Amino acid sequence: MNKLIEFLKGWLYIRVYGVNYERFINITNNNNIKMNKIRYTDEGLYMKISIKDFKKLKNIAKKSKVQIRIEEKYGFPFFLFDNRKRKMFILGISTALVIVYLLSLRVWMVSFEGNYSYTEDELKDFMMSKGIKNGVLKSKCDAEDIEKALRNEYNDIKWVSVEIIGTKMIVHIKENFNEITPENDEGNYSIVSNKDCTIISIVTRSGTPNVKAGDTVMKGDLLIGGFYDVKSDFDEPLSTVYTKADGTILARTVYEINEKLDRNYDKKVYTEEISKKYSINILNKQLNVDWFQKEYEKSDIVNSSKQLVLGESFYLPITLSKSIESEYYIERSYYSEDECYMIAKEKIDIFFQNLRQKGIQITQNNVTIEVDENNIIIKGQVICNEYIGEKRIEKNE
Repeated sequence: MNKLIEFLKGWLYIRVYGVNYERFINITNNNNIKMNKIRYTDEGLYMKISIKDFKKLKNIAKKSKVQIRIEEKYGFPFFLFDNRKRKMFILGISTALVIVYLLSLRVWMVSFEGNYSYTEDELKDFMMSKGIKNGVLKSKCDAEDIEKALRNEYNDIKWVSVEIIGTKMIVHIKENFNEITPENDEGNYSIVSNKDCTIISIVTRSGTPNVKAGDTVMKGDLLIGGFYDVKSDFDEPLSTVYTKADGTILARTVYEINEKLDRNYDKKVYTEEISKKYSINILNKQLNVDWFQKEYEKSDIVNSSKQLVLGESFYLPITLSKSIESEYYIERSYYSEDECYMIAKEKIDIFFQNLRQKGIQITQNNVTIEVDENNIIIKGQVICNEYIGEKRIEKNE
């Protein structure tokens, strides 16, 4: 956008020559005249300057006893002057620039970063329910309101930041995998265990701890009470004060995997029959090009789309889509032993990856793979360290 604005305003590349460059530079700086790409040569002082600032140099040149020569002219004003007789061409260029400007006032791409528990489609549906969708005016996108709405809707999201670059909105998300915090909550609550585990460490910032390192707890057991007792000098309870429990509890957890896969499977055998379909979406209006579409009894469809973008972040409301449909028939097949182990390892890797994405640290892997005549058997336990706890509302009686 800065380059576009610079082009619309126009600028000059000039040469300053004479005997008193230093005085010329000092006076221009004192008058807040911006000079870019300054270069000293034997022929003079070269620099880039805007048309507006260039008009201020006449008196400065006289005071500093230098001369100024325009070497090059750039930008839309000079383009208009050079093509002043080509009215329709100028009208077309002007119209295109106006369209680009109008498009720049809206958001044409919404993306998310840092989301693991929630899919991008789910988050986009929520944003659309709040009026944030492709084509919305930037002026209607209040970052603070969007951030607050996401935190209120999704309890696992503890930090959100919204930024708009060009015509792209980026929603940065940090999910709450590590600890329970009392921010943005109403009422008092305790922290209870959300799974069976063994406590490794507990740090209490508010409330009363109910467990210690080494304790084994069950799901639902109290970890940190959202209350504390006020006692007399004789250690007698006087009253109970309710509060928001706050702390970090690290525990050792066990995840079991037990899966049996059939070695016999239906294999897709693809023929050479392929059908392609194209479409273009402009301002949410779609035009399909499928005059030669074929129909198959069994087929796979692969869809791909690409939204047009200028540079890195100036997205346009134009999306090109392509759909490839491939015909196939079913053939009964049987996994080899090597294929069985490969399939099992992929399943285990996905299982581990899902744990790591939730901030869970795997400390011990006791998973085994067995292959018999008919089945692939994956079973065992994974020992992990993870932060646990969930809130339980306490009534202030």
